[in-house]
Amino acid sequence: MPTRIGLPNDLMANHIVAVLRAPVQNYLLPVALELHQLGVRSIEISLTSPGALATIEALATRLGTEAAIGAGTVLTQMQVHDAADAGATYLLSPITNERVMLAAQKSGLPFVPGAGTATEISLAWDLGASAVKVFPANSLGGPGFVKSILAPLPHISLMPT
Repeated sequence: MPTRIGLPNDLMANHIVAVLRAPVQNYLLPVALELHQLGVRSIEISLTSPGALATIEALATRLGTEAAIGAGTVLTQMQVHDAADAGATYLLSPITNERVMLAAQKSGLPFVPGAGTATEISLAWDLGASAVKVFPANSLGGPGFVKSILAPLPHISLMPT
């Protein structure tokens, strides 16, 4: 049985994750801090943004346990380790990659892989996902799609994105 690591309490309590992706590093930290001031307690910094790891590290240092800081678009085992070293408290990906998920589990970090079909969602859950990111949720049918998936698979925690 694979290891399933629970999501951070801030994410579970609020059910909202601010996903930040920017073309330049200058915007990430001030926007994340402003969102935190406004009450957002789960912030995802996409690794496709320049300076993402430095931003995660700065947020982890400044906010400590006041917020769940996620690393998004985690595609490789090396990115798992880099995000963990930067202080990320959970990881997300647009895809399901078993090696990446195992690396996250070994690092002790919750991992939310992406999936777009019932088969992919079930597979990701069976591999030990903390939740499954329904991606891209809007293109798949939005709330109607999620509802359709949960009807036969109510035991799976979904995170539409």
